[in-house]
Amino acid sequence: MPQIEQKKSTDKFFDTSDMLEVICMLYQDIEPIVITSDKTDPRRQVFTFAKSKQLERILEKLANDTLEVKPAKFLQVYKTFKNQLKYRNRKP
Repeated sequence: MPQIEQKKSTDKFFDTSDMLEVICMLYQDIEPIVITSDKTDPRRQVFTFAKSKQLERILEKLANDTLEVKPAKFLQVYKTFKNQLKYRNRKP
């Protein structure tokens, strides 16, 4: 059985480990406040964002499949994100 994406939401913060959500936030220049390892799977990262109207709009458009992005910028954000994740997960 596939693992269900773990998402937690509070009044002030939004947590996600969904890579597409994270990349879409970074694309819109919304940076995570904290990046932590998932307690059940240390290889999985959990990104915590401050809630805002902009974040809510992006998540809504993403869920409705109406979010528009420029492909070249999206690819650049994706590559930068993947490189940062690789660097973060490297063992000393």
